[in-house]
Amino acid sequence: MNTFYIEDQFSSTVMDREPIQGDDSDEAESSPASSFDPFNIFREHGMIRLQEGDLEHDNVVRDVQTSLRRAYGVGVSVLGVHTKASSGLAARLIRTFQINVDAVAKKCSGDANVKDAWYGGSKYEICRMVSNGFICKNDGMQGIQLSPLQYPFQSIMSAEEDENGMKHILLCRVILGNMKIVQPGTQHFHPCSNESFDSGVDSLVEPTRYIIWNAYMNSHIFPSAIISFKFPAGNSIQYVPKSPFMRIIALMNVLSNYLRPSQMADIGRYHKSFLEKKISRDQMVKHIRLIAGDELLRTVIRSVNLATSGNLSTTERCQQRGKLT
Repeated sequence: MNTFYIEDQFSSTVMDREPIQGDDSDEAESSPASSFDPFNIFREHGMIRLQEGDLEHDNVVRDVQTSLRRAYGVGVSVLGVHTKASSGLAARLIRTFQINVDAVAKKCSGDANVKDAWYGGSKYEICRMVSNGFICKNDGMQGIQLSPLQYPFQSIMSAEEDENGMKHILLCRVILGNMKIVQPGTQHFHPCSNESFDSGVDSLVEPTRYIIWNAYMNSHIFPSAIISFKFPAGNSIQYVPKSPFMRIIALMNVLSNYLRPSQMADIGRYHKSFLEKKISRDQMVKHIRLIAGDELLRTVIRSVNLATSGNLSTTERCQQRGKLT
C-alpha cells in the first residue's frame, strides 16, 4: 500500500453527551490561562472533548492511527477528539440524516452505501462546517471531496497546520448511494437531471476519493468528530513515501502522453507557481492529483523502476502492462 491512497453502524451516542463543566466553569472560561487552550475554539462552537477511555474516543483514535500508519508507515499522536454536545439541534440533525439514509436506501434496493470518510481543512473551516454546514468553495474542486477511511492522503494534505503545530481532520458519515466515476479536472459539481447517481468516485473498485455533489453536501454528509493530531518529531508524510520517487519534470513528460493539452497546461501553471513560491509543494501536489487522478499517477510512478531497469521507456512499460491506453 502506498501514499496514493466505525464503518458499520451510524452512532447516535451524541444524544447522550453533555458538556463537562466544573464548579468554577465561568471563572475558568474567563481566566487568562484559558486563552492559551488550543482547543478553546472547539468549545466556543458547542463541542466537547471526548476523554481517553471513552469507547468512541478510543475507536476514533484507533482508526486514525491505523489509517495513517498503513498509508505512511508512521503513527501519529492524537491530541484531542471533539464532537457536538447533546442538544435539540443535534437530535434534529441525526434524525434528518437518518431520513436521508432511508430515502437513498429506498431507491438503491435497500442499501444507502453509507461510509466513514475524512475531510481535511483548517481548524476554523472545520469548526464552521460542524456548526453551520458545508459551503461551496470556488477552488476548482468538484463538490465536497472526502477521503475513504483507509485512504486518508487527500484529507491529510488538505489539513492545515495551526499555530500550535497541530493538524485537524473531520470524521464524517457520508451517503454514497449509487456511485459514478468522475474524471479529475471535469467540472462536475451536481448530478444531471437524467442521472440516478448520488455521488462521484475516482474508482468503483477501490476509490481513494469520494465526491458529494454540492446539492447534497448538507444532506449526505454528517460531521461526526474532529481529530487533532501531530506527526512524531522528524516525521511527516512528505518524507515517508511508500511509492518510488519521481521528479516532477519527468512525471510531466510521461503524463503529457495521456492527458489533454489543457490539463497539461494547468499542471504546468501550478508547477510554475510552485517554482515562484506562490504556492506550497503540498498545494502543487494536490492540484496535480486532482488533474491526473491517483490511478494514473500510481501506474506511472510504479513503472519508473521497471523503465529504468530495462530498455523500454516509462510510457512503453505502462502501455505494455495494459494500465494506460
